[in-house]
Amino acid sequence: MMNVTRSVAALREKPLLWFLGLLLPLLVQQWLYRSSPQADAIIYDTEHTYLPMALRFLEDAGALFADPSHLIVGPGSFIYMALLGADNATVVQANLLACGLILLLAFDTLRRIAGGAAAAAVSWLIALSPLLPKIAIMALSEPPQLLFLSLWLWSCALICETPTRRWPVVLGGAALLLSILVRATYVYWIIAACGACVLLIWRGRTATRAIALRLLLLHLIAGAGTAAYIGYNKVAFDLPMVATGSGAALYFGINPAVSGYEPPFYGLLHDHFQALNDIGSHLSIEGDRRLGQMAKAELLDMPPTVLGGMLIQKAGATLFFSQGELSRRVFNDRAWHVLLLVLAAFAIWRYRREPFLWMLGCILAYQISIMSLVMYNQRYAIGAIELPLTLMAALGLAAIAQASAPLRMGSAAVLLMLCGIAAGYLHQRYSQPLMPDLRHVYNAQIASAEPADLLVQGFDGNPFSAQGARTNSHDAAIIWREITYAKLGGQPVLQFDAQAFSSRCKRLQLDYQRPDGTLSSTRMHLNHMQPPQVISLGTLKLGALEPQGGTLSIRLDCPTGTRLQLSNLQLRTVTRGIHYSRVVESRLESEK
Repeated sequence: MMNVTRSVAALREKPLLWFLGLLLPLLVQQWLYRSSPQADAIIYDTEHTYLPMALRFLEDAGALFADPSHLIVGPGSFIYMALLGADNATVVQANLLACGLILLLAFDTLRRIAGGAAAAAVSWLIALSPLLPKIAIMALSEPPQLLFLSLWLWSCALICETPTRRWPVVLGGAALLLSILVRATYVYWIIAACGACVLLIWRGRTATRAIALRLLLLHLIAGAGTAAYIGYNKVAFDLPMVATGSGAALYFGINPAVSGYEPPFYGLLHDHFQALNDIGSHLSIEGDRRLGQMAKAELLDMPPTVLGGMLIQKAGATLFFSQGELSRRVFNDRAWHVLLLVLAAFAIWRYRREPFLWMLGCILAYQISIMSLVMYNQRYAIGAIELPLTLMAALGLAAIAQASAPLRMGSAAVLLMLCGIAAGYLHQRYSQPLMPDLRHVYNAQIASAEPADLLVQGFDGNPFSAQGARTNSHDAAIIWREITYAKLGGQPVLQFDAQAFSSRCKRLQLDYQRPDGTLSSTRMHLNHMQPPQVISLGTLKLGALEPQGGTLSIRLDCPTGTRLQLSNLQLRTVTRGIHYSRVVESRLESEK
């Protein structure tokens, strides 16, 4: 009752803050989110995993939980949808309401920590975010997780504001537990948070100790519930996890051929089917366990420099996104994150003594570390860091507004944003395109182009000769006729050596005309690439060159007169799945 009275008093004291800082952005958010394409979208995971499991829960919950197949996702994800009738439209409407609650909780969280300016800032950042609608509207596991995480962070803010409160400890612990049961990305955070709280209780100041003690109890509540559920899964299904997927995420996340990205970024498909044979799907208990074993075996073989480079690249992609999914406009998703990160830097400067700020920073660092280990995907990256990063950015806006020279500070922030956005744009336009890298992964040649198989068009000679040839047309093409290859399980990767070409060559396009005459194409921007290069392209968009026997055209968009010298045109395929499956099977046989 006392909290309600205080809120009413605050509303009377600052009605403009509540209208411009909460009500107006809330209305704008609902209008923008409801008019976004995601409000009408339904994706594969929703249609084939979440909604079917929610229907099974409604039909016979006992039978579902007795079946280990329910462990492919956290139980909270499909229970949430089941409570809404397992209907996509209803779940989307509930998610839109949840988005409003997330905004409201974020507003009150920062109002208590840093005042009205920070509260209004976070409301507008959430309302205008181009990224949150991508994960917070559709019937996925992210919307309920974000809601429970917002409730957890609000409880933590209440504790930081008044450490003597007890009920936020229970509420926050329950909210964090529920977020883990929906999507288990904060399991290891509990361990790290408990360790940090113990350290602060031991060495911190008196005020910090009181906060740390309450936060420790909160995380112990969440940890106890998580451990209980994991223990149940261990006893019932021999799975010491909330859900399957960790082995698959690690196996896909350390694939050197695609830098740990989701393979379609590189024109390939996931290669788990090479390894699992009759074991089951990659999310079955046995399949996930086998992929985890294979990932550990591959890590033992991987040079540290390769692993380190891959981790750094994925951390960068988590923060700034991959060029493979960014629009080529200046102000794109990467620019939005540059804006948030610049503001977050000002927050660190201004609120460096605030425990809640350090908690947000640690959450951000934890999630980036986790994302650098597992398979990169934009949806996962946004779900992992968008909420804590947006809260930190809002604190940065408040820091600028409260500075002794806000105009000068704001100008510096804008200058840094513009420089960061320009750097991100130039990186996107001039960095090497995403090409499968076969240097550090098991692979095999499955076809090699013979001179008799090739025709050239738009050249004054043969680009595969020692002298090379110059283009006399913008539509120069190399044509590989009646293409066939050995099937080893993986998708073909087209590869050739390019000793000479021009950095003014704009793009490379592949066209595959099947024997029945149908045509499919894929293209890659060359981004001012400099020779010499080993150029590789995946064939996912070409249907893996199936059926065989068709004609493959390699078209180079280069200025007329460009000299090209090419060699070693071939098809290769990644065989890491086959190799490490044999390694693991051999090891298991030797242990019998």
